[in-house]
Amino acid sequence: MLDFTSKKLLNVLHAECLGSGYKVFSFSELVMSLPENYGVDQEEVRNVLKNLNAREYINIRYEDDGEVCLCVLAEGRALVENDFQEIEDRKRIEKRLLISSFMGGACGGILMAVMFVILFFCFGVRNA
Repeated sequence: MLDFTSKKLLNVLHAECLGSGYKVFSFSELVMSLPENYGVDQEEVRNVLKNLNAREYINIRYEDDGEVCLCVLAEGRALVENDFQEIEDRKRIEKRLLISSFMGGACGGILMAVMFVILFFCFGVRNA
């Protein structure tokens, strides 16, 4: 299981390397691509990249002081695409739940209104 920083960085790498082989990134560019609230620095980006490389999500061709050349492997692409699919599935389920809840509430309200009208006309107040 990947942590949030690793997933976010893999998403960035996947988006940048889409359709191409290896690409050169500067570490400062990768740090800036992550949200500031993650609080990562270049050393942590290096560690995340080494972790992704060890898990065979990416392949690092070379790395020097300021740059890294890498590509996203099939395993990494599959992980990112599965995450996107899960998000889309979750949105679809939430939309169905919202519609079902609304329809259930509306049907219940209509049923109560019909019952009120029937009871009012059957047992309503009569003029004395």
